[in-house]
Amino acid sequence: MKKANKVYLCESCGNDFTQWSGRCTICGEWNSLKEITVPDGSSVSKNIKDVEVSKLSEISVGKNERIKTGIGEFDRVLGGGIVPGSLILVGGEPGIGKSTLLLQICNTIKNSFYISAEESLGQIKGRSDRLKINPDGLKLIADGDLLSIEKEILKP
Repeated sequence: MKKANKVYLCESCGNDFTQWSGRCTICGEWNSLKEITVPDGSSVSKNIKDVEVSKLSEISVGKNERIKTGIGEFDRVLGGGIVPGSLILVGGEPGIGKSTLLLQICNTIKNSFYISAEESLGQIKGRSDRLKINPDGLKLIADGDLLSIEKEILKP
């Protein structure tokens, strides 16, 4: 059996290191290195699948159905609503209402994932209770490990 290698990934900037350190030497964040195990003779990049390359001139545009969120400005920013199967990353300064906005959107969209690398499940539930919304079918993940999140989302 091959030995597994330990790699330390920074949860803040995504850089990897062969040794643990209290501070990431790239972004300067403290206590942000998380240990992951990679099989010997392998690397994270070896597990990445090939992608299809297409020329823009050869792509036909089909009917792009979009899901309306009921929040006009948000729909406008996304070109008319959310494209099914898309992933949307929302960023901004602390306290401007990102989580509140996203919970309100999740209240209108069935079978969605709400992934937070900053807030606990309890914080998200508390906000949902304060807003008096309980989105049916909403799945929550409170973690910043992209590989673990991907594994969970892609489960059959």
